[in-house]
Amino acid sequence: MNLHPLNVLDGLVIIILGWNFVRGFNKGFIEEVVSVVGLVLSAAAAVFVSPLVVNEITKYVNYPIPVYSVAIFIFFSTYVIFKFLASFINSKFNGGFVGFMNNFLGVVFGVLRGYVIASLVVAFISFVAPESYLIKKSFLGGITVPLIDKVLSYVPENLRGGFEERWMVARGYLWENIKKWKEKGGEDTTPPSQP
Repeated sequence: MNLHPLNVLDGLVIIILGWNFVRGFNKGFIEEVVSVVGLVLSAAAAVFVSPLVVNEITKYVNYPIPVYSVAIFIFFSTYVIFKFLASFINSKFNGGFVGFMNNFLGVVFGVLRGYVIASLVVAFISFVAPESYLIKKSFLGGITVPLIDKVLSYVPENLRGGFEERWMVARGYLWENIKKWKEKGGEDTTPPSQP
C-alpha cells in the first residue's frame, strides 16, 4: 500500500468529505436536498425582500434601519422554517426500504457536497497562496482539480482576473503530487486537459 504523509490541506479534505458522508447518512437525501434548497431560497429572500421590508418599516419609525440587519433576520428566520420543514418531511421516510434508500442517497449527496466544499477550499488556498506548503505538499488536494477546471471554463475570460494564473501554478503542483502518488501505484498519470 502506498501511503504518503498528509499535510493540513489533505486533512481538511478528509474531514470535509468524512463529515459530509456521515451527515448525509444521518440526515438522509430528502432532508439534505430540502435544506440546500432552503439555504438558497433564504439567501434570495434576504437579498430581495429585505429592502422592501426596510422601506415599509421606515415609514413608521424616525430612524434609519440598516438593510443588512433585516437581511440577516430574514435569512435566519426563513432558513429555520426550511430546516423544520426538512426534518418533518424526512421523518415520514425513515422506515424500511424507503428509509434505507433515503440514507443511501443522502450519503451520495453528502459526498458530492463535500467534494464541492473541498474544491472551494482548495480554490481559495490556490488564489491566496498558490505556492504555499499546503498546495506544494498536498496529495488529496489534486482530486479537486477536475471540478475547479470545469467551473473555471464556464467563468467569462474578463472575470477570471488573476485567479487563472494562480490556479495554473497551484494546479501544476497538485497534479504533480497525484502523478507521484500514482506512479508508485502503477496507475495512469495523465492529467486531464486544461481549460
